[in-house]
Amino acid sequence: MRKTFLPTFVIALAFIISGETAHAGLVDCGLKMVQSVFVSNPKPIIHELLPLPESHPVKPGDPYDPVGLMTVGEYKGQAMDTHIKRPAKVVYEDNKKILFANFRDGREFHQAHLDKDGIEDVYFRINRFPSGVKGITPAHTLLYFKMKPGAELVLEGARNSPDLSNPNRVSEFVLSVDFAAPHDVKYEMGKSAKPNYMTVMNFSSAADYSLRGADPNFAVEYLKLNLSAKEKRDLIEEAVHRSQERGYNYAYDLLTYNCTTEIFNLLDSTVKYATPVKRYLPSIFKIKDAVAGPSEEGLVQRGLVTKNEHGQLPAIWANFDGILPH
Repeated sequence: MRKTFLPTFVIALAFIISGETAHAGLVDCGLKMVQSVFVSNPKPIIHELLPLPESHPVKPGDPYDPVGLMTVGEYKGQAMDTHIKRPAKVVYEDNKKILFANFRDGREFHQAHLDKDGIEDVYFRINRFPSGVKGITPAHTLLYFKMKPGAELVLEGARNSPDLSNPNRVSEFVLSVDFAAPHDVKYEMGKSAKPNYMTVMNFSSAADYSLRGADPNFAVEYLKLNLSAKEKRDLIEEAVHRSQERGYNYAYDLLTYNCTTEIFNLLDSTVKYATPVKRYLPSIFKIKDAVAGPSEEGLVQRGLVTKNEHGQLPAIWANFDGILPH
């Protein structure tokens, strides 16, 4: 038993961190996983993209396409894929609203008019998915925003054009922190222990995000966050600004810089809690449920969700179309 514990532990770790669908590179992940568990730097690693040379075949498709060359890891020198996930780009801002580009809806990027005081509710979404290892369930987490009636996001023309001749309105949208890489590169757990991928905070409509798919064997869980009107405003402002400032310049890290750690970091930087809290990190000691369970516990510790008298969380279970039930 002692001889098999560490390999089993390492293999199990390959599936506990959320992100994209798990394509586990178990053959080469063992040593890297141990390295990530014990010596990962808690500070994000910055590797700014290089501008595309004039001769490069990939050309930006619109004025806010941030495509550039990877500067680190296995894919160094390759162009970042910007077709699905992009950071926000603020076009205009005043005290009441933000106009930002690279909001994705209908498989296209748009400029979005956001009313800073228009958010009705914010949810912490947990999307579990299979790992391929019996008893171990990873998860992807994100923030889900619901706008007040009459304060929906107004989207301008496709490809980020400033066209308001036929605007579209979006009442529900998400902020997701995802891995970013060149075109057709799949996420592999073993590679994420080193800076082979970058990270991007990206906005999309709930309908568009649902097109990325969810495993039908797992219900999608939504936890409504206890936030004041000011906290909701501060949260969305910081989210847009942070998405723009970080771009594709921060390396994805399996344990310390991923979808869930950055959602908690965003919450912790904008919400004032009654008591001090520790930085959220996935639990390597709860391998079977290392993301969803600790996330729920972290939200309870922060007072963002409250368990009922039976010790259960007030979760809303939605259909698989990515839209909250009404």
